[in-house]
Amino acid sequence: MNISSHGPTPLVSICIPSYNGEQFIEQALASALNQSYPNIEIIIADDASTDHTLQKLSCYKVHHPKIKIYPHQQNLGLVGNWNRALQYAQGDYIKILPQDDLIYPTCIEEQLKLLFGSCHQNNILLVSSLRNIINQQGKVLMQRGARQRKLLPARNTPWIMSGNQGIKQSIRAGTNTIGEPASVLFSRQTLSHIGCFDPSNIFLVDLDMWVRILAIPNSAVAIIQKPLAAFRISTKSTSVSSIPRHDLAFMHFIDHKIKKNRIKLNLTRGDLLLGKFMAKLNYIFRKIFYRLFLS
Repeated sequence: MNISSHGPTPLVSICIPSYNGEQFIEQALASALNQSYPNIEIIIADDASTDHTLQKLSCYKVHHPKIKIYPHQQNLGLVGNWNRALQYAQGDYIKILPQDDLIYPTCIEEQLKLLFGSCHQNNILLVSSLRNIINQQGKVLMQRGARQRKLLPARNTPWIMSGNQGIKQSIRAGTNTIGEPASVLFSRQTLSHIGCFDPSNIFLVDLDMWVRILAIPNSAVAIIQKPLAAFRISTKSTSVSSIPRHDLAFMHFIDHKIKKNRIKLNLTRGDLLLGKFMAKLNYIFRKIFYRLFLS
């Protein structure tokens, strides 16, 4: 595929926030460098790492001018680092690629092709995909994501939902069905309307951002029905360390962020109750899943 034959070739910023990520950072960076879409910049915001992360990254920067490294003198924390990476980004579109995760070679190209080739182009504010869950060795453990249950006109036809539908699906599922950051592409211009990542709920920082974007009137989200990214679980990842609190974080999110906007988001009280119940079930599933694959 050549996206240039279908429309414009905007600059895409792939932002990799890093902190003591020497174990997997090279794999994340390599996946960004291997994109079939050429017009990218790779922003690495390093949050005062104390391991060999910066040394490993410096070796790549010498040979790849697309890489820009911004080391911080003081640690900003996970969300602060994500927001600093957004400030460095110059692209028309942005993807956050956590240091443990991967994007597959055609990820950016396919997401842009969908965005510029869709009749819903002006409404689609998020483009996501299914994603693979991988372990520390990179083995695929399962596939995750919002699947279209009814028959589609053709295989891999993307699922395009209104913003309210996308929000409702995640709330009712008690989890982020839209996508982990590596699977999501969004416009930098959108940030001028909704601001940056909110540090008040670190375990749902991505979902909180997606909800605020999709709450914009007439917005839509497109989910490509195949994996274009991989989300890694490891003993050091935030998703694993947050297991005991993730269900509580989701219920707090509903009570303090969603409930007051329930009518505007076209959500019922039943949707909120179901979301809390599903968050509890997801908590139990995660504990079993991580115990099986990380023990």
